[in-house]
Amino acid sequence: EFESRVDHHEIMPFFERRTAFLLAGGVEVLKMKLFTYLIAAGLLLCTSVCSAVELDNELHIPADIRAMKDDTAYKASISTLDEADGYYRNFKYDLAIKAYHKALKIDPDSRFVYNKLASIYLIKGKYNKALECINESLARRIEKKADYFTRAEIYIALEEYAKARADIERGLQAAPLQTSSDRLGYKILGRLYRKQGRTNLAIKAYSEAIDIAEERPISKWRRVIPLDDYFIRAQLYEKTGDADKAIADYKKIISYQRQSIYLQLAYFMLGKIYYNEKCYVEAEAAFAELAKLPQPRGFEKLLETTEYKTLEEWQKAVKEHMG
Repeated sequence: EFESRVDHHEIMPFFERRTAFLLAGGVEVLKMKLFTYLIAAGLLLCTSVCSAVELDNELHIPADIRAMKDDTAYKASISTLDEADGYYRNFKYDLAIKAYHKALKIDPDSRFVYNKLASIYLIKGKYNKALECINESLARRIEKKADYFTRAEIYIALEEYAKARADIERGLQAAPLQTSSDRLGYKILGRLYRKQGRTNLAIKAYSEAIDIAEERPISKWRRVIPLDDYFIRAQLYEKTGDADKAIADYKKIISYQRQSIYLQLAYFMLGKIYYNEKCYVEAEAAFAELAKLPQPRGFEKLLETTEYKTLEEWQKAVKEHMG
């Protein structure tokens, strides 16, 4: 086309248009190349940052721990700790104590053993031993949040409520802040207020624990369902005479349909409230749902402490009122 145009007035406009077209195309190509280079640079930067983070995390592991990774004594300590944790989970506390002390002989500076020992001594009612162990743990650990909460529980058992309150505050303010582990702090605070008979403050504390569980999952794939907190708060609402809020909490437990004692307890307490409120149709429905579920161990003894001694007697009482 270029060669066929002999007239200068035709050739030059064509030449100018073609040059402009090529220049425009070149700009677009440059844009595409620049975009590609930017993506590549971004990926390289991300890779470098990730590598730096991994390196930084590795460097932040205490030198003594890095040195012990291949150490025979260290491996023996880990094995003993696993054994002790197994005893602890299966409520074999005396065996767990022996295993934890064995682990301490291998690694006297273990950061976690003293907290576990304190928890066991607390369960066994040996409060002074528990206090001694948790103070040892506080002296060794960098992150002290869990230790403050454990010591607060020990102080509650010793009825030293001011010290318990101070440790709860320390735990809530200790790093890491605003995490799911703060739920434990608010649960212990609720327990403290219940001991002191401060029901409204206890309700507020358990509400904080529930909010943390609902809003701050442990991870993307794992969350805590605070059935126990809902149940205790419902009981506290009943104590204040707020039946509607108690009913709402029992229904919340039921909505999760988790196979635990709290499901059976929620149905029973719901039926009991409805019965006392003379809502017999609702009471009958709650007791009927409860009858479909297996009764957990100890449930019969709980019923013996109520107005009617068995579920059948409760159902019979409801039907009599319904006529």
